[in-house]
Amino acid sequence: MAVIGTTYMSSEVQRLYFEHPNAYVWDQDLAQISSAGLNMIRTGWWTGWDKFFDETGNRTNGRCERLRHF
Repeated sequence: MAVIGTTYMSSEVQRLYFEHPNAYVWDQDLAQISSAGLNMIRTGWWTGWDKFFDETGNRTNGRCERLRHF
């Protein structure tokens, strides 16, 4: 099977999608991606690591949990 993918950021809040999660929008976006024939997405944090991990590398708040549910 060929891997055909795209980079994904929420259509609603762009790079802040882990800050402002909306599972409904994610489901709609991923359904559209899938119906277009794509079978892989790449996503991640480009900025703001300090909002997810402290200086010792420990998780902060619930943001990592949001990623797990994504």
